[in-house]
Amino acid sequence: MFVVTAVLQLFLFPAFAVLARAILVAASIYSDGDPRLVAGALSSGVVGSLVTVFPALIGVIIGWFLLRRQRDVPPWFLRFSSVMSWFWLLFLPLGTLVGALQLRVLKKRRVAQSMGMVSRAAEQGQ
Repeated sequence: MFVVTAVLQLFLFPAFAVLARAILVAASIYSDGDPRLVAGALSSGVVGSLVTVFPALIGVIIGWFLLRRQRDVPPWFLRFSSVMSWFWLLFLPLGTLVGALQLRVLKKRRVAQSMGMVSRAAEQGQ
């Protein structure tokens, strides 16, 4: 299930590509002087990126569920989720909220794991 979540979260990158393409098209149309063409190019890019980001959002939701419910989470998934959280912050405004919430969940997870490690070391007399 962790691999499925990771693959779904990778859909965030095509969403960035769709949005970047729309910005470049709008910049090239800007010289024509028609603001409706520029607005049309930008709005089509925003809609396209939102459609593309939907599977990534599903992946994040599944990831949150796994982070909160699973006791043993692979270390690679924690690192991957952390990196993807920082990329989510760039996707305004929805992604900022999603990235911040995911970073918060990861921080709680790390604190809980470190507390567990400290208590285990204390039990062993170290």
